[in-house]
Amino acid sequence: MQLQLHATHWMGAYFVSGVLGIVLTSLVNARGRGPVRTQLALLLTGVSAILFTTGFVFAADNEPTATACVRFSQAVVVWLPFLGIRFASVLSKKKMPILSRLTLVSAPLASAITLATPWVIAGTRRYPYGWAGVAGPLYPLILAEMLTLNAVPLVLLDALRQEKRKLERRQLSNVLVAAAFGLFAFVHILPLTGID
Repeated sequence: MQLQLHATHWMGAYFVSGVLGIVLTSLVNARGRGPVRTQLALLLTGVSAILFTTGFVFAADNEPTATACVRFSQAVVVWLPFLGIRFASVLSKKKMPILSRLTLVSAPLASAITLATPWVIAGTRRYPYGWAGVAGPLYPLILAEMLTLNAVPLVLLDALRQEKRKLERRQLSNVLVAAAFGLFAFVHILPLTGID
């Protein structure tokens, strides 16, 4: 199997976004304070990694390359709930032991299964934007793991409702807006389900 990549506009857009994510991560590390800094930097690093791996999917030049890239990207994506739940827990000052433990176990397991087997990503197919993954039999289970990320805006909304301090309310509002935009990323699962 020979892996082949070529530059595309979509690849460039994702790579530029990934670089912006790394710049934001650097700013958080350099200028951030308090307990939220580390978790935010980890979350931003995870999002940046997802942007780069998705860019490689759009750069794939043949089916074996596309399949490898989609599997690698999916293996990175399953870590986002792990990172997001920890960030929300620290930001909202709410413990989420069940979700934290669940994602601590499910993320590495889902990542390994995705990389090592065709059970999550069975292959790839052409679609108008390049290559799309073809869901394997375990994909619905992996999707359920990824949907635990939807707990983040709910926890933050509850924290916003209870918060009385003006600065913290503004910060929580900004993070909620960012989380709402982030949820739009779930449109990336549509091609996996056959919807172009």
